[in-house]
Amino acid sequence: MLIDRVFPAVRAVWPGGKRRAIFVQQDNAGPHVVEYDPVVAAAGVQYGWTLKVRCQPPRSPDMSVLDLGFFNSIQSLQYQEATYTIDQPIATVDRAFKATTSTTLDHCFMTLQSVMETVIKHHGKNDNKF
Repeated sequence: MLIDRVFPAVRAVWPGGKRRAIFVQQDNAGPHVVEYDPVVAAAGVQYGWTLKVRCQPPRSPDMSVLDLGFFNSIQSLQYQEATYTIDQPIATVDRAFKATTSTTLDHCFMTLQSVMETVIKHHGKNDNKF
């Protein structure tokens, strides 16, 4: 994913004269790359970059718009209906998904933007106070 999709997309908009190290920050989920992955480093060299992969510090603010509010809004709607069979929760979640408004999604993305601005302001560290 990083090598095949993310790096080419970043390269397409990257200013040509910038040659500093690029820090790729990822969460600490298991499927991601280790902090020094020779394949990822070689892919960065291919683009003329010095890549440094870092894991997100523990207890950092969530950067997933789904976790910041979208799942919660669906879950709050889903909990309003009682379910009694194995198939009912699936149908209930589907109805809750369809009932979620674009305004709710707008609020989730605005929250994400505020969190990102705060993280940038604190240089990616988790010393920010919300």
